[in-house]
Amino acid sequence: MDEEKMNLVTCKVQKEGSSSDSHSSADVLKRGKSSVVEAVFIVVNAALGAGLLAFPYAFYYAGGWVQGLAIQLSLLPFIVLSLLVLAYAAELYQKPSYEEVVEAVCGKLMNSVVELCVAVYCFGTCVTFLIIIGDQITDITAAFSYHNHTLSSEWWVDRRFTITIFSFLFILPWLWMRRIGVLSYTSFLGVAACAYISIVVPVKYFVTDVPEYLQHCSWSNSDLSGCSRSGLDVVEAIPFICFGYQCHISSVPIYTDMKRRNLKAYSVVVAFGILICVSVYSLTGTFGFLTFHGHTCFSSDILRNYCPTDIAVDIARGMLILCVMTSYPILHFCGRTAVDSIVMKLLNCCRCCKGMKTWVGTRLRVEALLWFLGSLLLALFVPQIAYVIRPIGGLAATFIFVFPGIILLKLFGLRRPFFKWKTLLALGTSVLLIVIGTFILGNSVTYSILKDFNIIK
Repeated sequence: MDEEKMNLVTCKVQKEGSSSDSHSSADVLKRGKSSVVEAVFIVVNAALGAGLLAFPYAFYYAGGWVQGLAIQLSLLPFIVLSLLVLAYAAELYQKPSYEEVVEAVCGKLMNSVVELCVAVYCFGTCVTFLIIIGDQITDITAAFSYHNHTLSSEWWVDRRFTITIFSFLFILPWLWMRRIGVLSYTSFLGVAACAYISIVVPVKYFVTDVPEYLQHCSWSNSDLSGCSRSGLDVVEAIPFICFGYQCHISSVPIYTDMKRRNLKAYSVVVAFGILICVSVYSLTGTFGFLTFHGHTCFSSDILRNYCPTDIAVDIARGMLILCVMTSYPILHFCGRTAVDSIVMKLLNCCRCCKGMKTWVGTRLRVEALLWFLGSLLLALFVPQIAYVIRPIGGLAATFIFVFPGIILLKLFGLRRPFFKWKTLLALGTSVLLIVIGTFILGNSVTYSILKDFNIIK
């Protein structure tokens, strides 16, 4: 999903490159094996994911599908620009990962900040995956209880129980593995699930009589929270869109793995990759919004708006469960790599703890277990994915806008003489990127706090 095969590559590159000298990357960074077409698919694979489910919800809070599309299209030039800036910096400094590019341009302190952001972002995405699993299993079991009403009162169909059992049986075993490269080959499930959803949602809009459909379904879903909005709620749509388009962490290894590694070829990759993402997100967001607007409240997971007995949607639910089940270990591996790097830096600062650096196996197992239990605990008590995507969508804005803006500022915006138009353009663009990203992050965190404490409805 939001970080699949190339995120796994990113983590491996970080792990292998962390012990080497920073000036030796030029010797390491060789031509990759990916063609332009393959690179386009990998960009799409890295961007499409769990954020797709929330696009109709985001369009609702934007004020409608027209406003939602307008916000999306207004952010796209900056999203594309930041991808090209990262690729340019990677080529200039011959660095194979997002963190190493930031460190080469901005220094080690900024690298530590990026590692912390990556760890928090991956952890939040893992929580989102577990919530999605719980929601889809709940809806599937509801399909059986539709014909057997006593089933819904059974303890073993409770959402918290099903999430816990499923996670321990089908996710935790993967986390103990030192190498999970086999899971990278399941990444096509994410693209397939998203493509299927983007087809089902528009088709359902044209063939469904929604009032009759909802009346026949008689489905009561406590997750349908999007019932009222105010003019200020338009800002809530932005973090969801950022979360959907965040492929920037993976963008550097995608670029460095290309056979034709130059900005012209990569521009074609970005253009076609983002175009496919725009099509999928726009179809799902627009027709998901049009289907249920005026008929019922909106769930932050559009599949929860549909009846549990809808076979076409149940297929999508099953595909999503398989997809996030294999995506969770990959995201955990990436996040754990960042966490372990931070832990190692802290151990280096503590003289009495330096002996713990050799406890590699034990340290990684403890980190994996704490990661799993923490994400599971949050997923059990967070009722819907909106509560998680809202803040980490703001964090995604730092990868899309803030860090690329700082890189652009360092590379071009501070050149002398300042009166050259290229320098002024780079300076203005970099400042704009930083301001946009900072605003989205601050707004999403503030909005989340106000929502959680019921200060705003």
